Amino acid sequence: MRMWPLALSASVACTPQIAPAPKHPVSTRVTTAHARYHQHFPSYSPTHLPPPSPFPSPSPQPQPQPSPHPQPQPQPQAQPSPQPRPCGQSAWSTYAHDAARTSASDACLTPPLRVTWAFSPPPFAGRKERVEHAITSTDGVLVAGVRGQSPVLHRIAATDARTQWTFDSRADIARAPWPTAAHGIVMFVDDGVNVLNDSTGAHTKIALDYWGPSLADEARFYVANTWQEEGPGLFVGAFDAAAKPLWKGDKFQARGIVISEANGIALDGGVLFHAANYHFATQSFVTAIDPATGAVQWKVLTAPASAPSAADGRVYLVEQSPHAGSFALVARSQKNGAVLWSAPVNRTRTFAPVIAGSAIIVQDDAGITAFNADAGTHAWSTPLASKPSASRNATSLAAAMGSETLLVTAAGQVHVLALASGRVQWSGTPQAGAADVHSPIIVSGAAYVVADGALVRLDGTPN
Repeated sequence: MRMWPLALSASVACTPQIAPAPKHPVSTRVTTAHARYHQHFPSYSPTHLPPPSPFPSPSPQPQPQPSPHPQPQPQPQAQPSPQPRPCGQSAWSTYAHDAARTSASDACLTPPLRVTWAFSPPPFAGRKERVEHAITSTDGVLVAGVRGQSPVLHRIAATDARTQWTFDSRADIARAPWPTAAHGIVMFVDDGVNVLNDSTGAHTKIALDYWGPSLADEARFYVANTWQEEGPGLFVGAFDAAAKPLWKGDKFQARGIVISEANGIALDGGVLFHAANYHFATQSFVTAIDPATGAVQWKVLTAPASAPSAADGRVYLVEQSPHAGSFALVARSQKNGAVLWSAPVNRTRTFAPVIAGSAIIVQDDAGITAFNADAGTHAWSTPLASKPSASRNATSLAAAMGSETLLVTAAGQVHVLALASGRVQWSGTPQAGAADVHSPIIVSGAAYVVADGALVRLDGTPN
């Protein structure tokens, strides 16, 4: 482990482009969103909404009569200032923070940030190592990476990066999925379903040749197998809290087929959503699944271009038109998969759209764009473009709802933005000369980012 200088070069940059307030009523915005979707995705049939009804003219009101005895006028009362959100302490326990894949923590992250430590594992028996992603669990940080060609997982102390245990899989193919910590165990689906005791690192391998994302709820773990070698085909499945297999669904044989990273799962409202792009029009879809039984509740053929996120009765993902090659951020109903709104975007990274309160946020080659969650209207944009990372399944956005800030990794730097406007509040470099900075997470007033294969902790300014 190398210790890095405790300073970041800081600057303020980028002026966001804030969209003017829309001039149409909500019903007109929704209908317009459907029209945009039909324009960009002509082969799909979004649910048609009735035309907006005109607002009725206000009825004439009677004019007040002057009183012969003037009454004292009430004095205006001072309005209390809005209370700031509390700063939460929840763990970032899986890809995109939670089962719904919101990428939004209840923590605060207030700039300026400062480097506390950097964890850079040294070579082991001649096998070089790099960090890919990190999650947190209670007082520890779980660091997933690659040692030689093998998936490796470390548990380190959050305060000083001291190693508590290490799991070296000795497997031969690493595809860098994010682990999930729940029910006292860690599930790490990289060249097998590896189950480890969170406290001790004691390991049990319950399946071979699995690769993909995982998540957990109060009763079960869920896995999407997104790569096939010698083992089983592609599928989504469930395990109980003790990691015993329960069911499999959405099966597809894909040996020899290069599968997109735009595959994933999200869970919200008691329903599991699976977005799969298997490069064939009849085998690319979004499904809603009963998490207890694996029964499919609905299925919509489409071409996902990102992993899904879900909240407030909607499923969000970027989709690609199979004809025009264009892309759109799409909100679908959790009840039946119908399109509620869509907004054209450039080709984005494949990670799930961020759900930060009333904003849905994506990042593409042009920068970051926020959309209104209810109607899909443009809220703001900031020109912080993100280049594809050398790491698979890398992300570049994380929201801190306690401080209403957004952490962005771009061009070797970290940036803190105001969630309400996209204005850049602070920028800094986590590691001198770093070119590939990615996969930010936020926990208890601190951020963790991967910088050229090392994990760096950045502490915010206390509120």
